[in-house]
Amino acid sequence: MVRNIEYRGKRDSGEWVYGGLCYRHGHHPCISVLKPDTRTDNTEILENKWNVYVDVYEDTIGQSTDLKDKKGVTIYEGDILGLGFRSRDSVRYQEKGIVVWHLGGLYVKDETYTDPHPIGNFLLNKIEVVGNIFDNPELIPNIE
Repeated sequence: MVRNIEYRGKRDSGEWVYGGLCYRHGHHPCISVLKPDTRTDNTEILENKWNVYVDVYEDTIGQSTDLKDKKGVTIYEGDILGLGFRSRDSVRYQEKGIVVWHLGGLYVKDETYTDPHPIGNFLLNKIEVVGNIFDNPELIPNIE
C-alpha cells in the first residue's frame, strides 16, 4: 500500500498551502507545492521549475492522516472533527475532537477523555471536519 505523505501550512496571507514539507536554508519552514503544468520529463529542468516553495508559519504545519471524513474531506493534524452527537441535560450537542500527533501516530483528543484515542477507533463515515485549531479555536474551548 502506498501512503501519500502530505502536509499543509498557513502562509502570511492567511492562505493554506498543501504539499511536501521542507526547510529553506536549514531553518525556514516551507511547503513544496508541485506545479504539474510546468513539469516535463526533461532532466535538465531545474527542480524550482517543478515546484513552488512557499514559506509557512511553523506552528500551523500539520501532516495529512491520508484519511477522509464522511464528506470526502482529507483530515489533517490540527483539524477539529465532529465526532457525533450526544445529549446532556436535555440539550443535544456535537462532540468534537482535535487531531494530534501522539505516541508516533495521529490520534484524536476529545472533550470526554483525558487521553487521545487512535484515529482508527472512529468510524470515518460518521466523523466530519468542522474546522481547525488555527481558524476556529472557538469550536474547542474545553480541549487542551
